[in-house]
Amino acid sequence: MSWWRRSLVGLVAVGVAVVVGVGVVLVSRDATEQGVATTATTARVSTTTTTAMASTTSGSTTTTASTTTTAPPAEVPASTDLASPNGEIPAYDAPGGREIDTVGLWFGYPMTMPILEERGSWLRIMMPERPNGLTAWVRAEQVTRSTSPWRMVVDLSETRVSVYKDGHEAWSAPVGIGEDDTRTPTGSYFVAVIQKPGEPGYGPIVLSLNAHSEDIESWEGAGDAITAFHGPFDSEQVIRAGGGKVSNGCLRMLTEDQLKMDGIPLGTPVDILA
Repeated sequence: MSWWRRSLVGLVAVGVAVVVGVGVVLVSRDATEQGVATTATTARVSTTTTTAMASTTSGSTTTTASTTTTAPPAEVPASTDLASPNGEIPAYDAPGGREIDTVGLWFGYPMTMPILEERGSWLRIMMPERPNGLTAWVRAEQVTRSTSPWRMVVDLSETRVSVYKDGHEAWSAPVGIGEDDTRTPTGSYFVAVIQKPGEPGYGPIVLSLNAHSEDIESWEGAGDAITAFHGPFDSEQVIRAGGGKVSNGCLRMLTEDQLKMDGIPLGTPVDILA
């Protein structure tokens, strides 16, 4: 296992409240966002994106202030178009514009990302790095395209995740969310890394997102803090009672609900609502 892969687990925060780490950032001891809408099922989804690139700060654990927003109701798409870079490829600030980064690998893991817009031979995609909502443009001929019929919608006010397939709700489950000072970040994200099984204690399936903590810049010096769906750790009783604020930002699930995530592919959109 490479250092980058190990660090992904270290980035998913562990701890008493735990869950700020995602395979990469929030899993360290947390014990670790277009498709075509063809359904009447509705859910609140966030559509805000950022087009500027930003670097990650390393060092000791630090916190930052953030704002929480909600988005208007929108239909849950029947599917989402995805792009998998063919290796590491250039990322641009606009079609035919300035190269601002490369995309393809993140902490050593190959990326598959939602396509947000298509303009001629260019695609605008979600990016895995900070800040949350980051997007960039890539050349269509440099990616392999696919689709995902799945979508996950987390309602923090209800401490619940609803999972949709083909635009219809397939199942839902209670979740543990971030505490008030280590909140689960809201916004539109995607499944960036899948671990089956997860690291010891994280359960049979861990879905790490490209959602970065807005309250923790660096989890114990790991350089970032990522959100993931993983096991309950010591919060099973709270989750069985309907969920609650128990983590450092990650989304804790009962083991039997983690198993239901089997089959959800990389790149699947995840909307986290306030």
